[in-house]
This record gives sequence, C-alpha cells and structure tokens, in this order.
Amino acid sequence: MKILVDIGHPANVHFFKNIIRLLEKEGNEVKITLRNRDVAKYLLNIYGFEYETLVERHYKGVLNKAVGMLKIDYKLYKVAKKFGPDILTGESFYIARVSKLLRKPSIVFINNEMGFYNKLFSRFADVICTSKSFNESFDFKKHIKYDGYYFGAYLHPSYFKPDTSVLEDLGLNKDEKFFILRFRTYDAFHDIGHRGFHADRLKLAKELEEHGRVLILSDSELGGELEKYRIPPSERLHDLLYFAYMYIGDGFSTAAEAAILGTPSILVSTIDRGYIKELRDRYNLVITCKNSEEAHEIVRSLLEKSDLKKEWRRRARKMQSEKIDVVKFVVDLIKRYPESVSEYIEQNKWK
Repeated sequence: MKILVDIGHPANVHFFKNIIRLLEKEGNEVKITLRNRDVAKYLLNIYGFEYETLVERHYKGVLNKAVGMLKIDYKLYKVAKKFGPDILTGESFYIARVSKLLRKPSIVFINNEMGFYNKLFSRFADVICTSKSFNESFDFKKHIKYDGYYFGAYLHPSYFKPDTSVLEDLGLNKDEKFFILRFRTYDAFHDIGHRGFHADRLKLAKELEEHGRVLILSDSELGGELEKYRIPPSERLHDLLYFAYMYIGDGFSTAAEAAILGTPSILVSTIDRGYIKELRDRYNLVITCKNSEEAHEIVRSLLEKSDLKKEWRRRARKMQSEKIDVVKFVVDLIKRYPESVSEYIEQNKWK
C-alpha cells in the first residue's frame, strides 16, 4: 500500500513518526510532504525521514493565508499525482481536498476545534478521526472517535522512554528543579481574536528562578533579559518535559504533553480545547487560566505543595491506563481501510 502523509506542524511529525515506522516495517511505502515549518523540518531531518517541501514560506494575514492555501493545494496535487497514493492522511484538509481531485480516500486527524474552518472543509474528507474529548461533531457516517489523545501516538509508555542524558546536556543534575516556559505566536486562523501569555513574562521567570532553573521555548524573539533563558527547539523536548518540575505557557500541545507525562501543567490562554478540558476536569492534570496574573497566583500556590510531581505522576498513570494505543489504532485503520472504518464507527455507538 502507498500512503501519503502531509506534515504542517511539528506536532504532526511526532504524531506520525511511530505510525510511519510501523507502516514501513510492514512493507508499505510512505511519502511525506511538508508545509514550511522550520521546527517540523528539523524534526524530520533528525528522525531520518525523507520528505518533499510544498512551500518555502509561512503565510501571515487572512488574505495571504487564503492565497497560500491555493498554492499549497496545487503543489500537493502535483506531488500526490506523481506518487500515486492509495490513501492520503494528515491533520489538515489540504489532503482531503486533493484526495477528491485524485479520487483517492483521505483520513484526516483533527486535534483542535476550529469551528467554521472545520465545518467548511470536513465535507471533503472521507474519514475524520478525533479524540472522544473533541468538542465538535461531524457526519456520523465518517467520524471516528478514538478513546485516546493525539499526543498518545508518541507519549504512550510503549513508545516513550525518558532519557536522563538530556539533563546533562543542559548542565542540570537529576535532583535539580527546573521550569519550562512556552510562549507562542497567535497568528493562525483559529487564533484570531484570542491571546495567550503576553505580559509579565520576565516577572514570572524571575520568581521561578528563586526555586530553580528557568528554560524558555518561544516561536518569536523574546527580547531583553528573557533571551538568556531561551533554549533551542529539540527532538528531546519530551524528555525535558518529563523531568521538569512544572510547565507554564500558552502552547496547547506542550501543556497537554507535559500533563500526559505527569508534569504539573499551567496553560494561559483565552481559547479552550476538548483535550485540555478533559485533562483538566477528568484527570486534574492541567490548570487553565486566562491571564498572567492568574498564572502567577497558581504557580505560587503549587510551589507551596509537597510531593507535587509525585501526585501528578499518579494522575498521569491513571489516565494512561484508560486510553488506547493510538499508533496501533491508526495503523489498523489505514491497513484495513475501508472495512476498518465501519467497524470503528459502529464501536462509537456503544461508548
């Protein structure tokens, strides 16, 4: 079987890496396409994957994004037609639209609720897969809800084993407390009208520094004194998140990843996500707030608790015990298509 996988975000690389490896191990041919994202490109190179870049720039602004979508559709169509896939898959609807032109099936994995955008393009997809925690619904004849998280494809205990050498690389010792802060740009379609951790960043870093080392990840320039805390993007981020004492930031994926790994996670944003809601309300693994002032108060409160990491680890183990192996689910779905689709949709009726 020939499968085309479209990558548009670093999280897509992590999600598909074990899936691609298992598919190839079982004799399938996989073609990877990439929409320009420097970190995603870095990760693909580190993991040794071959890929074809569709665009060399990141489009900003509503009008430019709309024009850029058409250009990406065209390039993806050309690459896909030459490859001749049996199935196209990815997180975006680029592959869904192009699959219609090729008259080949598409399986789309959606992790973020984006309202009108999802509704507009969902009609092009043959199959839509979301976590059961997802807050939007699609045509029940093609919507599969799996009982797991997107992040489980690479953070499930079967695939993730924390490596302590990441601490040595940053000059940290095993017993040293450190904190990870994540600041992202709010420039995607689904970010319009929302904001994250935009103020008092230095104040938070200074307060945390009194308790341990501070490490910052950011999509853009930090400026001033904050730059000294910055660490470069790395394929070993998840090892670092596992050992961190706490995560604070406005990155949804990183907040969920930290929580799943058993690290106290504080998300600062005016946006909510289904998986964040479940990790917060059902498993008490994420704490959400809408501004920097709330974040400061939460951080201070958590720092006063004893056995903080021990408690989060316990909660994470409980959550993991209740979730499926997402990698095996996706590989089975693709390999047995289309029979697998009807089976999984039928299972949804009884859960």
